Amino acid sequence: MEVQSVSLSKSEEVFRHIFDDADDGMAYMDTTGKILEANKSVARVLGKPKGDLLGKHFSDVCAASPEEKSNAERAFRQALTGKKILLNLHFKDEKGEEVDFECLPSLIKSGNRISGVMTIMRNVTERKRTEESLRKRTHDLRERVKELNCLFGVSKCLTETDVSDDEVLQNTVGLIPDGWHYPDITCARIRYEDRQFVTRNFRETEWKQVTDIEVSGDKSGTVEVYYLEERPPFHEGPFLKEERDLIDALAREIGEYVERASFLNAVQESEKRLRSILESSPDAITVADLNGEIVDCNQEALNLHGFSSKGELIGKSALDLIAKDNRRRAAKNVENALKVGPAKNVESVCLTKDGREFPAEISASVLRDASGNPTHFIGITKDITKRKEAEEELRRSEERFRTLFEFAPDACVLFDAEGNFVDGNKAAEKLLGYTLEEVLGRNLFDLGVFSPEDIECVLENLMKTVNGQPSGPDEFVLKRKDGDRISVETRTLPMNIEGRDMIYAIARDITLRKQAEEAKVGLISNISHELRTPLTSIHGYVRVLLSGKMGEFSEEQKKALEVIAEESDRLRGLIDSFLDLMTIDAEGLKMDVNEISLSQVIDSLMSSMEMELEKKEVSLSKDFSPDLDPIMGNEAKLRQALSNLLDNAIKFTSSGGAIQITAKRDDKAVVVEVADTGIGIIPEDLPHVFERFYQADSSSTRGFGGAGLGLAICKEIVEAHGGRIEVESEIGKGSVFRVVLPLGKEVIDG
Repeated sequence: MEVQSVSLSKSEEVFRHIFDDADDGMAYMDTTGKILEANKSVARVLGKPKGDLLGKHFSDVCAASPEEKSNAERAFRQALTGKKILLNLHFKDEKGEEVDFECLPSLIKSGNRISGVMTIMRNVTERKRTEESLRKRTHDLRERVKELNCLFGVSKCLTETDVSDDEVLQNTVGLIPDGWHYPDITCARIRYEDRQFVTRNFRETEWKQVTDIEVSGDKSGTVEVYYLEERPPFHEGPFLKEERDLIDALAREIGEYVERASFLNAVQESEKRLRSILESSPDAITVADLNGEIVDCNQEALNLHGFSSKGELIGKSALDLIAKDNRRRAAKNVENALKVGPAKNVESVCLTKDGREFPAEISASVLRDASGNPTHFIGITKDITKRKEAEEELRRSEERFRTLFEFAPDACVLFDAEGNFVDGNKAAEKLLGYTLEEVLGRNLFDLGVFSPEDIECVLENLMKTVNGQPSGPDEFVLKRKDGDRISVETRTLPMNIEGRDMIYAIARDITLRKQAEEAKVGLISNISHELRTPLTSIHGYVRVLLSGKMGEFSEEQKKALEVIAEESDRLRGLIDSFLDLMTIDAEGLKMDVNEISLSQVIDSLMSSMEMELEKKEVSLSKDFSPDLDPIMGNEAKLRQALSNLLDNAIKFTSSGGAIQITAKRDDKAVVVEVADTGIGIIPEDLPHVFERFYQADSSSTRGFGGAGLGLAICKEIVEAHGGRIEVESEIGKGSVFRVVLPLGKEVIDG
């Protein structure tokens, strides 16, 4: 798992950049000493291509003599125990020049487990040459030894790993004064980012040396050395040339330390982040070695398979988590992952700790080291129980839909957005006379089932449905395969199946109904003639008798004739209402819509009812808005509807009562109200007053007569105008009938 964590960390681009571009050589080794990864500087320090280093033992590539090899192996073993030994090694490069470098192996842990050893290699050839030069200098320059001590001390300080960065930099700044020619009057300061570290005696003066600290090529701070007192001038003010070299070297050491620390911190943070991702993943993740033995897992893996701790699962074979019948296929997938690439989202059956099986989706991939060699398998398992249950429910739902579709009494057809047949049921085959195989894939209009005059309407309906709006009911005449023509009623609905826009069409054969309606129209015409003709004769002769042209009658005989005349008038009104409704049922309410004056219609009605109002001693008033006219409607039909409402108001209003007609207009509609002070309607009857043949069943209304058709006709007329009719009533106080008529296009659509 440790190798996996480091490999996962090295895969991140930012850390690879830091690693590869670091000035110091960095090599990562496994616990046997084999080099798994190295940066460019290692190859530069050792003078060998990176490819010649990977896979070799650390001591084989870094040591030039048996003694150095022994020392390297000892340092590596010490590093595995947590101790650090700084190695000084040398060899000849490709040009034959002596190369000196330092190696510092450091233990790398992941949690409590050892994941490997990171060795920092630094080319110190130049420093060694400087040391040699210093040793050869005359005795009066022996103070330069202090510079080396300072440099060595700082270098050692910067390799400490058990202290914080701030402590390292504070300890480093304390070592600087001893490396200068006049240590007693020397103070120093290190600035790094927004922090600064100073010696106890620090004070800024005019005698100073400054150099930049660079990290990855960017300035990140400064190293500053000050003399507290004036001294004779040398190379750079009072400072020696060697002190310029020293301060620059110190700045490089600090910059390299910061780079190393940043890299190691980044690696550790990356490991923490990846561990956090692993543990917070909603999927079960297991890591197995190349033998298939589980070496790590996340909490979700424990939850999914029913284990309480990692100790129960680690060490088991990954195949133990898979049902026996699926293990061979799982092993094959792992083999393919090694040879071909990751196996993704493979459905299988997994096991819990107690042996319960559950459906799962497994993805397997291979973790490889820097050389591309496989080290571990990673398995990601998803419980798909709910998805399988949903799929099964969907399958059952589809079966139910298919059954309903196939055995529906109406013809059901599915078209694509271009009008091509996709599916159909048995009723559709019977209706059209074609088998499903004959029409699948063919375009609806290629069959020639529609007459030329209907094609435009059919196209409009299909486009409307493709745009997400249902259409219908519409009536068309279809031509069957055998040439017979039938009448059908159609509806279309938009559907989306598997991401495709579809049109679901339902067609019903109404040929017999249409024939019955035509017969009904003829019957109504005959009934109208047969009923109205004798009534007209009766009414005419009664009026002749009452006129006295055929002789005088007694008062009792005149009263009898008046009753006959009134009853014949009432009967004619009932017949007219009955025939009106029969005509509406047979043909629909057909009417022409024009611009009319509603106020004139109401005024005319009020004038025609003056005698009846006077006879009952009922007052009639009106209240019209100034902008009432004009409106769109059929004058005759609206007059009929309002006449029925006024008749009812007069009929049910007692002597001395009042009726008021109000007509108001707003931006959307005209509202006409007929309010009376009559007997009112009981609450139980209010929902039914517009039903045909309905009469309020109360002693207060039985004596008023009527067949219960007038309000039903009003409703049909108002709705034919796209409006609505409402009623409010209170027993003993009266009723208000409200007609709402829309303005403009809604009337024509209605």
